[in-house]
Amino acid sequence: MGRISRLIAAVLLGGAGVTGAVWFLLGEGLDRAEKWVSIVVGVTSLVVAVAGFALAVLTWRQTRDPAEPAGKAEPAGKYRVVVSDAQGVTIGDHNTQHNSFTEPERPAP
Repeated sequence: MGRISRLIAAVLLGGAGVTGAVWFLLGEGLDRAEKWVSIVVGVTSLVVAVAGFALAVLTWRQTRDPAEPAGKAEPAGKYRVVVSDAQGVTIGDHNTQHNSFTEPERPAP
């Protein structure tokens, strides 16, 4: 089943569900309909909360790096840097740097 077919089926099923719910609630009267709506909203919010928690757990599990054990000590140096032919390199945290690079003057021929 293609993506478009599934989308159409979902829209049709959702529309049928909403139509059925409206038809049911119209037959119940205002007081009972209000109670049913409260129950449906409560159940729906619980389902959405559980789905959100499950998504958070799955995301957390995917972002963890299993090759790196928790609490692993960092190496002695915080930064490992190799710099060659560079200007204005700043290494470290919370540094401020103002650079003004100019071309060196070339000797006249």
